[in-house]
Amino acid sequence: PPPPPPPPPPSECESTEIPFELVLNTDSYGGETSWEVTNSDGTVLSGSGYGDDANVVVAECLSANEQPYKFTIKDSYGDGICCSYGNGNYIVTWNGDEAASGGDFEFLSEHDLPNISTPPPPPPPPPPPPGPTCGDDIPFKLEITTDDYPAETKWSLKNSANQVVARKNGYDDPGTTYIEEACVPANEAPYKFIMIDTYGDGICCSNGN
Repeated sequence: PPPPPPPPPPSECESTEIPFELVLNTDSYGGETSWEVTNSDGTVLSGSGYGDDANVVVAECLSANEQPYKFTIKDSYGDGICCSYGNGNYIVTWNGDEAASGGDFEFLSEHDLPNISTPPPPPPPPPPPPGPTCGDDIPFKLEITTDDYPAETKWSLKNSANQVVARKNGYDDPGTTYIEEACVPANEAPYKFIMIDTYGDGICCSNGN
């Protein structure tokens, strides 16, 4: 038979997955050939119904958390895929390494795929530091992302007497998220929040977002 087609590019598997690849060349009775990958839960991959002298490439990502896996190839007539009626063969690549190959068998050929250790997932990011404990006061929190001209961005918070109780007169770094927190007296409510851009074009979307 003609040489098999080149395998597809390596699968972009996640860190908790293992790349599996099968290159299969059937013999002159491709309809007799089938295969499967199994684990303790049953069949996770399978293939059958191929044409005669066909070239097949399968590439998948399998969960590392569901190991171990077994690859089994079968011939319903019992003469394998080589060499009585054609020169079929198969190659299984597991995590980039050849794990099984052949073609000369009877009804089936089984291969245990070796367990692969994968790096543990990264730890979750630490929680943000707690905000101020305000007691009877009112917690104020502002999350602001600057545009390309952070020095133009100013804001203030005024109480019911029109007195400024918190303010910021510009930021240093463009495209940066800042978090401002404060406790303001409850007896000075209601409050008014005022945002100013000294150039007059806001903070979105002409020069940043």
